Amino acid sequence: TATGYVGAGAITLNTGATGSSNTTIVFNNASNTVKSGNSITVANEGTGVTTIATGSGAVLPSMRALTLNKSVTFDILAGTALRTEAAAAFAGSGNILKTGGGRLALNSTIATYTGNITVSQGELNWGASGALGNGTITINDSNTGSTNTNLSSQVGGTLANS
Repeated sequence: TATGYVGAGAITLNTGATGSSNTTIVFNNASNTVKSGNSITVANEGTGVTTIATGSGAVLPSMRALTLNKSVTFDILAGTALRTEAAAAFAGSGNILKTGGGRLALNSTIATYTGNITVSQGELNWGASGALGNGTITINDSNTGSTNTNLSSQVGGTLANS
């Protein structure tokens, strides 16, 4: 895990140099929030676990584009949120595991994402028709326990995922 300021530009996690190491990016406060125009790509290289997370004091970071070519854990701390912008491309086939008590808001109006989503803890929110891609969505799994989970929408309508 590296620490520091996240400025403008693309962020790529899990490159060929990763090997078997785990990769994590944690957004803690306004000084290292992903800036407008940032994109996050998780490459399908290396064998370690990839995590995108929020920490204490995260101020609603947003991703301009999100491409998941490998499975990713989104560990969103209770009281915080992480979101994609409406105009953000959301692509890839890597699965999502949503953990932590906070909110993951996927708002993309141009989603071509085909991976599966499991909400083990916290909230998954969508802000546009098709924003969750077309994979399977599972609410609660063997790790949920007594933790509350929630699937919510900013737009209403029918969720086509099974």
